[in-house]
Amino acid sequence: MNDPQARGEFRINPEAFPQWAADRLAAHERALAALHGKTRAMESALGLVIGFHPNAGLLRSKWLAASSDLVDVAIDSELFETPAFREAFQSTMAFVAQVLDAAADRQRDE
Repeated sequence: MNDPQARGEFRINPEAFPQWAADRLAAHERALAALHGKTRAMESALGLVIGFHPNAGLLRSKWLAASSDLVDVAIDSELFETPAFREAFQSTMAFVAQVLDAAADRQRDE
């Protein structure tokens, strides 16, 4: 089996392994780039949605009430044990809190 997307146990010809490994790495790089692009787009969209919400203070209070549950769910994930996931999760949670705070403060000052 030479499919770089294949999962599970299988045998590969030793001569074919370098190309299989290169193909598999390339597939993972493409998948990571796509996920990164989706994440950036979602961050931008979320910033706009929050920025134009008519009651950012209420939205912020709802976020604060729900965020501890979101953290609990993430901590229970095996992925949370990996530093990269944990750092990305924490920085994204902080990003959302900052955007909510800024929107609520802006509306309060208007």
